[in-house]
Amino acid sequence: MKDLWIGDWVKIISSGKTGKYEGLAGGKAKVKVADKHVVTSLYNLELIPEELIPIEKNETPVKNKFPEKSKKRLFQNTLDLHIEKLNPAMAKEIPEMILAFQLKNAKNLIEEAIKRKQHSIILIHGKGLGSLKMEIEHLLKNYKELNYFIPSNDGGATNVFFKYY
Repeated sequence: MKDLWIGDWVKIISSGKTGKYEGLAGGKAKVKVADKHVVTSLYNLELIPEELIPIEKNETPVKNKFPEKSKKRLFQNTLDLHIEKLNPAMAKEIPEMILAFQLKNAKNLIEEAIKRKQHSIILIHGKGLGSLKMEIEHLLKNYKELNYFIPSNDGGATNVFFKYY
């Protein structure tokens, strides 16, 4: 199964049980079902669409007291892509999985900024070896709304500017 991320809700096809994907253990998928862990083949998992994700036991649905307009959440135009900030639970994953997770989050911010017609965002990628920075720059070139991007914070971040027609 591709595009499976730690924290995603999955259905175990053979049993019909649902739980949260917690990563790989010995080449098998580790899923937390209720208070137990189940280890199964990745091919035995099915990603649950976001709209069908069950409410967690500790969560209680709260009726919105405000009109629909207030449902719009504030837009955070800065994203720190350091894995310790983004998802500390992934810090011990293999570098390829971490990079894919970082890029997925960067892409989500870029697309949300474009959807909201924001003028700029800041992606904090760190200095390091520069592989994340290069991947971010490559990703940005796929968007027609991109006006330009410039390094900031001594090369540890990229400021991205958009234009809309």
